[in-house]
Amino acid sequence: MKCLLILCGIINIGVNFWPHEDVVIKADIQQQDGIINDDGFNLGVGYQF
Repeated sequence: MKCLLILCGIINIGVNFWPHEDVVIKADIQQQDGIINDDGFNLGVGYQF
């Protein structure tokens, strides 16, 4: 049985933290249910100049 994207459970939750007005620290968690289990955790840093 194939799992279509609209039938699979996909959850993304993320947060942003600005230690300075030009710097952001980001984190998110991804959980996917279905045939292929592509759960993940991401961390990121961004800045503007």
